[in-house]
Amino acid sequence: MRKSFFTALLLSLSLIFGSCGKGGKKDHPQATDKVFNVSVAEVVSRQIPDALEISGVFAPIEKLTVKSDFSGKVQALSAVEGQQISSGDTLLKIEDEKLPYVLDRQRAELREAEAQYDLDSRLNSGNGEAPPAAEVPEEIANPPEMPEEAPPGAEEGFPTERPPGAEAQEAFDNPAAARRDALMRRAAMLRQRMGMFGRPQAPPIAPPANPEVAESRLNLDQAKIDRLKAEIALSERQLAGSTLLATLDGFIAKVNITEGAMVKNDEELLEIVKIDPIELVLQVPVGDIGRLDKRMNVTVSVKGFGQEVSTGEISFIGAEVDPNKKSLEVRVRIPNPGLHIKAGMEAIAHLAVANRTHLSLLIPPNAIRREGDKDFVYRLDGQVAEKREIETGGTVEGMVEAKEGLKSGDRVVTQGIDQLKAEEEFVKVVF
Repeated sequence: MRKSFFTALLLSLSLIFGSCGKGGKKDHPQATDKVFNVSVAEVVSRQIPDALEISGVFAPIEKLTVKSDFSGKVQALSAVEGQQISSGDTLLKIEDEKLPYVLDRQRAELREAEAQYDLDSRLNSGNGEAPPAAEVPEEIANPPEMPEEAPPGAEEGFPTERPPGAEAQEAFDNPAAARRDALMRRAAMLRQRMGMFGRPQAPPIAPPANPEVAESRLNLDQAKIDRLKAEIALSERQLAGSTLLATLDGFIAKVNITEGAMVKNDEELLEIVKIDPIELVLQVPVGDIGRLDKRMNVTVSVKGFGQEVSTGEISFIGAEVDPNKKSLEVRVRIPNPGLHIKAGMEAIAHLAVANRTHLSLLIPPNAIRREGDKDFVYRLDGQVAEKREIETGGTVEGMVEAKEGLKSGDRVVTQGIDQLKAEEEFVKVVF
């Protein structure tokens, strides 16, 4: 009896564990397990050209933001968004009503500064000349000589001293003699003051006592002259550059102003883009960076252009991987003479190296689920779909290269993958 009990217990345990796979995982669904209907595809191994197929977006080869060099009022705005322009076309005019008067004032200040510099230079050298002295009347510088007359009464021996009021009486009686005496006294006073005979001379201007101060003054004068010249050059350029011209061929992509509006210095007015040639910007996965070569043959299929294919060349390979996208930026340049391709349009680039192939595992793109920066597939093992991380490469003939995580012959879920949530799900292949 006891032996029969243990036999039944062992049989029950074997049935329970027999329904589970390795590690305690179930290989077959039970009555309570949910089973999802899916379709699958087999991982294939194929020798493929050493090439990449990558989607990208077109961008202008050159972009120019036109800014204002000074403040003013927008006049004669001729730029319109979407307009095709050529280098040299007039875009708009900016008028500053105060600028001509400012320029006149700056030029006057420059003349004043140059005159000050010249004066300080002459003073520093000690060669400055003082203003000419006032002319001395000839009759004072060289007074006439008149014979001396004996005072009245001298011959008779009478005293020669004149009583009070005698000079006034004599000037009244003999005005010529009185005038002579006055001139002689004035000339004597001038000679005594100047310490010399003849015409007075102005003394030379002495050099400054401190040469360092004099040199600093000259440096300040020169700095002021240089500043004023720079301001005048800027004002003249502003006056001449009030008419803004296009400097490249392309399209006006954006206009930020209206006619009659006031703009500030360095304000962005409009944007011009050049799209002939035009560049296709690609993001190459990290796993394919080693296959890049500027000598690759490039063909581009533009979405919306049917079977039309354009040829181009790799113009740029980035130097830094985007840590978020796990990719490297590559640009392909193609001619666009008719300007039919516009910035923002999408295309697929096929980059190949002639006569080079490699063995690759390929899966359909709809078998891949992207979560964050990782790619996953659901790989079938019997009736169990197991979630597995893989590393993907480029696209070849509509298939995605699986670089790691799968092997040839594996089966992956392609339809019904969105309903699978857990790490493992029971599935039934129905289509």
